[in-house]
Amino acid sequence: MDKKALINKSNLYVTDDYVDDINHILNNNLSLSKYIDDNPVGPQYNQRFVDKIIQKNEKYIRLEGEMDHLIFTSYGRLINTTRESYIKPGFTPHTILYYVNGIKIDVKGIFKEQGWDFNHKKILKRFLNNMWPIQNNVYFKKLKKLI
Repeated sequence: MDKKALINKSNLYVTDDYVDDINHILNNNLSLSKYIDDNPVGPQYNQRFVDKIIQKNEKYIRLEGEMDHLIFTSYGRLINTTRESYIKPGFTPHTILYYVNGIKIDVKGIFKEQGWDFNHKKILKRFLNNMWPIQNNVYFKKLKKLI
């Protein structure tokens, strides 16, 4: 095996010395405190990316709590600012579905809360015209034929 093992994209490596140190600590029942990060960093909000992708007249809100790196827009998009990617919605005949970490995002509720007009057909057309990613489900195939 190579003397260095790649652990992430930022070119950080685990050296053999580091592995030997950890093995020494574990085998001798010593404290790992110097190797444990007390303040682990989770997903980070990226305003620069938001400024780059938000379209003219598109409004957005930042979700709260563990999902504060996500934004939801008045055009129906859910965007991960950390990964700089779109989360694919599932279109049904009457609403739009987003699930993040097993949690359903209440799209109609967000639109109502923000005072935005929820127009299912208009949102779907905008997704198709801009070629934004969409889950290709049974409902979507039927809806696409109607537009």
